[in-house]
Amino acid sequence: MRSLDPTEMRASLFRQYGRLFIDSIPMSCSLRKEDNSVVHCNQKTLELFGVGDVGELGAYLRDCAQLPQPDGEMMGAKARRAFDNAVKEDHSRLQMYVAHAKTGAPLWIETEIIRIPWSDNFRFICFSRDLGEEKQQEMLVRAAERRVRLMLDATPLAVSIIDGDSTMLDCNNTAVRMLKAPDKGYVMAHLLDELSAEVQPGGMSPVEKRAENLRAAIQNGIHKSPWLYRDFFGEAIPVDVTYVRIPKEHGGCYVVVYSSDQREFIKKEKAAREANEMLELMFNALNCGSCIWEEDLSLVDCNEQQVTLFRCRDKEELLKNFYDLSPKRQPDGEDSKEKAFRLIRNAFDTGSMDFSWEHRTMQGDAFPAEISLRRVKWRDGWRVVSSLRETGAVKKAEERNIQLEVENRAMRATAEMKSSFLASMSHEIRTPMNVVVGLADLIRTDNLDKKQREFIVNIRSMSHVLLQIINDILDYSKIEAGKFELVPNNYSFRYIFDHVVSLTRASIGDKLLEFHARMDDDVPAVLYGDDVRMRQILFNILNNAVKYTPYGSIDFHVGRMMFKGVDSLAITIKDTGIGIHKGDIPHLFERFVQFDSHKNHRITGTGLGLPICKDLVELMSGEIAVDSEYGKGTEVSIHLPIVEGDISKVNHAQSSLPRVMGTPDARVLVVDDNELNLAVALGYLAHHGIQAETAASGAEAIQKIAAEPWDLVFMDHMMPNMDGIEATRHIRAMQGGRFRDLPIIAFSANAIVGMRETFLAGGLNDFVGKPIDPDELNNALKRWLPPSKQVPDAAGAHPAPPPPTRAPRAA
Repeated sequence: MRSLDPTEMRASLFRQYGRLFIDSIPMSCSLRKEDNSVVHCNQKTLELFGVGDVGELGAYLRDCAQLPQPDGEMMGAKARRAFDNAVKEDHSRLQMYVAHAKTGAPLWIETEIIRIPWSDNFRFICFSRDLGEEKQQEMLVRAAERRVRLMLDATPLAVSIIDGDSTMLDCNNTAVRMLKAPDKGYVMAHLLDELSAEVQPGGMSPVEKRAENLRAAIQNGIHKSPWLYRDFFGEAIPVDVTYVRIPKEHGGCYVVVYSSDQREFIKKEKAAREANEMLELMFNALNCGSCIWEEDLSLVDCNEQQVTLFRCRDKEELLKNFYDLSPKRQPDGEDSKEKAFRLIRNAFDTGSMDFSWEHRTMQGDAFPAEISLRRVKWRDGWRVVSSLRETGAVKKAEERNIQLEVENRAMRATAEMKSSFLASMSHEIRTPMNVVVGLADLIRTDNLDKKQREFIVNIRSMSHVLLQIINDILDYSKIEAGKFELVPNNYSFRYIFDHVVSLTRASIGDKLLEFHARMDDDVPAVLYGDDVRMRQILFNILNNAVKYTPYGSIDFHVGRMMFKGVDSLAITIKDTGIGIHKGDIPHLFERFVQFDSHKNHRITGTGLGLPICKDLVELMSGEIAVDSEYGKGTEVSIHLPIVEGDISKVNHAQSSLPRVMGTPDARVLVVDDNELNLAVALGYLAHHGIQAETAASGAEAIQKIAAEPWDLVFMDHMMPNMDGIEATRHIRAMQGGRFRDLPIIAFSANAIVGMRETFLAGGLNDFVGKPIDPDELNNALKRWLPPSKQVPDAAGAHPAPPPPTRAPRAA
């Protein structure tokens, strides 16, 4: 008989007694092959899966092989891996999710697989148990955790959970969003360094501050404290933190930290504080006294004007003594306190009360007042606000207003008188000057001897000096009368610069003076501003330098620089003249002031040039300054904001035009009531080859214009009986296109600001001032004499430049 080895003996014994063992176990037990097919099982197994016998169980397990599990894997694949592990390790576990074969109820089954030897192969004892109750508890726990997480993430507060030993365990999404952190991990890793201010409220570090807060929370159960976070980008976030102790089941505790972002609250609190301050400011800024009463008739507040009216030290003194700041009885005999209470109560009942009242100051001085009481809504009740106006002061104010009105009318009348005087003076002074300057310019000198020619030159020179003095006086009068305005246009600054330099060189004459003029390349060629006043400023300063520099040099420089943050023209005029005492420089811009007049008595002037220049510079939003050393020289510096102009809009009348010559048949009429003015005008026109005719009045001009055609009319303004504007309106009203289109130019000594607009509104086309400037007259002829009546110059015919943008100023 062949003997069996131990393994074979055990297998034989299991085959004999194994089924009995399986059937006797009080839990689900089965014998299976490596492919999970069932060899034998007990009744508990059949009941667990809801099948009738081993065959049904095998079929059931085969059907479940393709059943997906919660982790996505198929049950058959999961079982094969479990049996493979049991082969390798002798033992493994398999959890599977199936359905009860009869009821369809879900089953969570855990099977413990034990490998046993079986002949030349293996068998597996499988112990299975229902995990349904455990899984249900697990699912409930997980559902509760999800709900807690949802609640945690849904709260508007930033929440973190700390173990009792200060280890941070978790935080919600609100904390991540508030701190603008990449994720929770970053928050948990850097909450006490990058995400917290280095110094916390109270002066502690974040680590020290949190340790103190944790100790207080663990000891007291709850603790509140301020905290200062910094988000991921460094922005400060002030918060209020609340630490709450949560006991653990088996001892120890957690601490939950709730952080409330205070930025919006601080913003609203600041806005509310500012609103209250604004209301307080408005309350105190009222130009009348004001008090506020509660419904119990207690006085709760007053403004500063009320304190001032009653001459109290402060609000407290007034509120304490208010009901004593009236005489015992009012003028109608009623007790003051009783009447005050009654009127205030009536205001609460009816909404408003207006009445007169007799008050006393803290010093006992009586003053009458008009009082208005108004009921206003306050929270869930009412308050009454009073407005108190001292009627004695009102009467004084009314009297003062009447006085001011009288003074204003007188000032307006004075201004109108000044304006009228200015217009009259402009005409009356400049008219004879027109004759003097004109005749001096027109006198022939080729038939005079040297001495006589010197006389003529001196007459011309002194007449221009006198004209400059008259212009200064008229400018001063315009400024004083409030009639001075700038008239801006696009102009060539290079032309102004060259013109002023040319005039300055001419004024130097035979003086032993070196004159240096330079303009930097970065100075704009075209500017927008008042070109006439710019020329006046430059020429006045240069003329002063020439006057007060007997020998040496004058340097004139124009550059460009940033001055007080503004792109500016930088103009300097430096001379080596007689200079000015340091103490006199502050008075340099005062009107009619001349220094060392006993030494400089031969130098002509009014003392108005520099003050007028200062007014002009300031009108142009610029600054002028003078630095001087007596006996060594003076430097004047001017800074004017640059406004670049449009070269396409430059007034070409500034350019030097060739002299316009009229054809023999050119017909020009000059209208003026002054014979000498007519003679001067005819003389100037004769230089242009024009034999003009004259009219001595507006009426005569109308008759001549109606009788025959004319190419151009020069019309004086201020004539007796009918002035030039009235005569022009008559001409324009006559029937026929030639009267409507006839060029009529104002020929006037009235050169105050606004006259050009007056002439244009009256129907005239242009304006030439008196004394006559030859260049202005030449330009006017170029613009308005018909091209067919002009003789082409050597360079050929020139197109007429556009009309001037303003009335030229006599220089």
